[in-house]
Amino acid sequence: MSLKNRLLKNIAKVFLAIAFGFVFLHLMFPLHKELYEPKYSKIYYSDDKTPIRMKLSQDGFWRFYTKNEDVPKLLRDSILTFEDKYFYKHFGVNPFSIIRAAFNNLINKSRIGASTITMQVVKIVEPKERTYLNKIIEILRAFQLEATYTKNEILNIYFNKAPYGGNIEGLRAAAYFYFNKELKDLSISEMAILTTIPKNPNINRPDKQTNLSLKRNIVVDKLHLKHLISESQLQRARKEPIDSTRQKYFFDMVQYTNTLENNNKTDIHTSIDYEIQKYLQSYLKYETLKFNEYNLYNSAVVVIENETLDIKAYIGSNDFFDKKNGGQNDGVLMKKSPGSTLKPFIYALALDEGLITPNRILLDIPINFNGYTPKNYDGQFNGKISAKEALKLSLNIPAIDLQNQLGNNSLYEMLEKIGVGIQNTKSKYGLSIAVGGIDLSLLELTKLYTILANKGIYKYSNQELFSGEASYLVSNILANGYRDKFDGSWQSSINSKKVAFKTGTSSDAKHLYTVGYTSKYTIGLWFGNFDGKKTLGGLTGSNTVSNSLIQIFENIDNTNNWFNKPKTITKKLICKDYFNNEYCKEKTEDMVYSSKEVCMKLDAQKIKYLNIAITDIMKNSCYKNLIKKKPTIVSPTNAKTYTFSKLTPKEYRVLKVECLPFTDDEISLVLNGKPIKNHSYEIFEEGNHKLSCSQSSSKLDSINYRVKLK
Repeated sequence: MSLKNRLLKNIAKVFLAIAFGFVFLHLMFPLHKELYEPKYSKIYYSDDKTPIRMKLSQDGFWRFYTKNEDVPKLLRDSILTFEDKYFYKHFGVNPFSIIRAAFNNLINKSRIGASTITMQVVKIVEPKERTYLNKIIEILRAFQLEATYTKNEILNIYFNKAPYGGNIEGLRAAAYFYFNKELKDLSISEMAILTTIPKNPNINRPDKQTNLSLKRNIVVDKLHLKHLISESQLQRARKEPIDSTRQKYFFDMVQYTNTLENNNKTDIHTSIDYEIQKYLQSYLKYETLKFNEYNLYNSAVVVIENETLDIKAYIGSNDFFDKKNGGQNDGVLMKKSPGSTLKPFIYALALDEGLITPNRILLDIPINFNGYTPKNYDGQFNGKISAKEALKLSLNIPAIDLQNQLGNNSLYEMLEKIGVGIQNTKSKYGLSIAVGGIDLSLLELTKLYTILANKGIYKYSNQELFSGEASYLVSNILANGYRDKFDGSWQSSINSKKVAFKTGTSSDAKHLYTVGYTSKYTIGLWFGNFDGKKTLGGLTGSNTVSNSLIQIFENIDNTNNWFNKPKTITKKLICKDYFNNEYCKEKTEDMVYSSKEVCMKLDAQKIKYLNIAITDIMKNSCYKNLIKKKPTIVSPTNAKTYTFSKLTPKEYRVLKVECLPFTDDEISLVLNGKPIKNHSYEIFEEGNHKLSCSQSSSKLDSINYRVKLK
């Protein structure tokens, strides 16, 4: 065998040994690809691409994702020129650079490196102490990288992971924090400065040194020498002033951006209208201060565009930095009683069911719903009142009565159908769901009101919950509420823009609401305290939040369009009576869209109030079976414990006893085995008691209750 052949054979053996060695080492020490897939910071933008918040990556760095194509060609060429001009020609390691560096470091005190960009990526991702062994590992890793990724992919890792001082990594983050620019907007001078930093990032970073122009000029001179920039570009770059101030990161809308945490994107473009958001942040902070003297310190608002369902503004608290009053809580997501704000949905459902028309009479009277005896906010009763006036005045009893009469098509079923708020059975909530006996967030509540703004359709799930006709009639009622409840400034505002809105106040005035809408926006506004403290001074949603809501609409909604009346709604003469027998006592013109009409439910309490003769009831086809009903004990309440103080004289330990019949048969009441009179006040001893009410027709109602002394 010739010398040449033996030499080639030996070289082949060497290469084969190296190849087997590489495969062995690759299997023994595999490349952990997950380490080379950086965790990125997040940037949140408003709808006009204004940054609103920046958030550190999970490993604590400012690292904004950059694609290769987003890096300007000159910046790319500059980095390759100074860091690794043979990047596209070697396989991770440049042997000539290693030999040159080794020779230099043996004979000179000043040391030079031989790392390629691929090797630098390894050092950045898997940092180790500088030893010869670790250098060998670094070379192995460089080969593995080149075998696993394309050249452009490796360069992309470098562009995103290169150190730029402190906790800033990657070109895009450096461009922002040092120059407040995106990469595409960098000047030649700024590109040159970025080129110099990674060699010694904590020394070369612009905000930590004063000789930036010298290092910048070295780079631009070489770029000119390599014909990458022209003479005029060189001169402009050398003369350009340098601002070395590090920029602050954006830290706004924390509560809202926290709701987007599951978004895996690094650049998150939101629907927030920046102008509306900034206005509301300022307005809400100022407006809430007015009520501090009433022990009210917190507020929140959310604005939804009806057509798109986009959130245009979201303020979780009026002052995020107010630690004393829990400003970092999120009032938009916090679940609480919505007060009376759900009543419009009951009226919309009742309109569709034919229970009411706007002018149909409802009863606002003392009434007992199987032990539940609700009252109005002011403790007063209005007697007979039209449906539209009952809604305007936000009366509790008519709303609860309608909720009861809706049966299996009530507010509960509506909320259950769209999956909002329902956490318990219908019996658990009872009829109190009509007046705030359920917990909802302000966001959920505001989304519900988009149903009224969108003609009865819950667009989030594309479900029709009631008709467009019902939506229109309820909207008109809400837009024409009692103006004498508000001051002159409110009247002037409402006269210039038509806004449908409903207020709500939870028990002890802890939470004050107004939710309103126009054809363009739906807005939910809450005032209260995150710690649940009750407010002072008789505050309600009507005398506080509603004024603020109208002002907000005046400032953010430049449209003045109202909803078009459905053609199916016509004016018609209707009977207003809650109960009519053979003839209607009072007729009136009303807005009607359906011939459907349902009998209003009568019970003993309503019969008593309306003073209806049993003979008249029996003439009405709706109530022909009412005579079969047993008499009803309305006081005391079944299964209830009544507590008296031991210091109370015996003659004052009294409870009213009352039983109401459905026929004119004689009533017999028996208390603890002894006959008593109906409508009497009885003195009670401590212990368990039984009361029975019967008629000669053998119908019987019986209850048990307890009296306790303490």
